[in-house]
Amino acid sequence: MNKIRRLFTIIGLFLLSFQIMAATDFSYADKMFIKQCNYLAARNTLDSLRNIVSGAEDRSELLWRLSRVYLVLGEQEKDRTIKHSMYSKGESYAQEAIDLNPKNPYAYMWHCASVGRNCQLKPLMEQAKSVPIMINDLTIILNDLSRTDISEAWQALAEIYFHHPFKSNDCAINFMRKAISEIPADELRLSSYIFLSDMLVKRDWSAEKRKKGAQISKKSFDAAKDNIEKYSFSDCRQTGIGSCSDREEAVSLLLSASTLYKSAKFHSPNDIKDYEKLKNKLNEIKR
Repeated sequence: MNKIRRLFTIIGLFLLSFQIMAATDFSYADKMFIKQCNYLAARNTLDSLRNIVSGAEDRSELLWRLSRVYLVLGEQEKDRTIKHSMYSKGESYAQEAIDLNPKNPYAYMWHCASVGRNCQLKPLMEQAKSVPIMINDLTIILNDLSRTDISEAWQALAEIYFHHPFKSNDCAINFMRKAISEIPADELRLSSYIFLSDMLVKRDWSAEKRKKGAQISKKSFDAAKDNIEKYSFSDCRQTGIGSCSDREEAVSLLLSASTLYKSAKFHSPNDIKDYEKLKNKLNEIKR
């Protein structure tokens, strides 16, 4: 009898541990979000886990994912009031994720993104107030936590520098190069290549000017005191930026992205849309 009781106890503990493991496994929600672009399914999956997941770190993981979902759902809305509500909810979830685990870089990432989207709905003078908040989030990720492998953080920084009237487009380009170098191997993110190509075409430096800039960049890169300062300059050993013009780099980038797309075994709905944009951009630059 005691052996049977012990057996049922062991089985019960196994089933309980399995439930906890399943509850903290976010792979299905991530698949719905990244691969299928089924944002409602991702949200429903995460909502179903909210009353199950316990522990500060696991709840932080859950909440930043909810923040990410609400940001994209907000982007799909046309009504500005609904957009604001979605972005604010995403911002709130991300802040809660930060409070639960101040060392979670993705909590800061999606807090930054939500603040950024929300500020676009505000009058121009009020938008400027959001920039320091966003830069603080990114500084924590890239400098304080030293998570230089998060592509989205570099792209967010690039977008701030590119669109801000008092920031450097040259830094934005270098941040974007770093962003592309950190894209996960199982994702394409063709829109990142398109964004960098747009910036390069707009700047339109000659090969000679890039070569002179590369000499300065190398010294500054090596002497930088933190990650953001370092990657505001190009790592010439990796990019070979002195050997071609901006337009030539833009074409090379898009051709590389096209090759990646053609060799990929899976294409998300966003990949398919972005590939059409990429082909149009390539034709536009080549004219």
